Amino acid sequence: MRAQIKRTLVFIALISALGGCEDQQEHGSLGLAVLKSDLVQAKAEQDYRVLVFASRRLVIPGFEDENVKSLKAQCGIRYWKNEGDVMYSVTARENRSTKYEYASKYNKAVYALCKQSN
Repeated sequence: MRAQIKRTLVFIALISALGGCEDQQEHGSLGLAVLKSDLVQAKAEQDYRVLVFASRRLVIPGFEDENVKSLKAQCGIRYWKNEGDVMYSVTARENRSTKYEYASKYNKAVYALCKQSN
């Protein structure tokens, strides 16, 4: 009986560890290297549009308190593909949070490029 409990605890620990690794890889996919690469590409293509999510109200990550109309007119907007404002699962909400943080950093950097070009 004791050995069975021990095996069960080891199994639970392994599953938890694997889940933690998966989460880190998923969140790491939008890390600093991807951000730098995307900014280099934006600069090369002179595409200084800010990232937004399709939703009922236009919110620009990183510029929540700014005048959306003037920012949209100055730099333009680009919708994040396959992202709406309805999220059904906890995982979808966590992924959105990660993407929102990425978009916020991207938008601040690309806005600086947009201002330089205008």
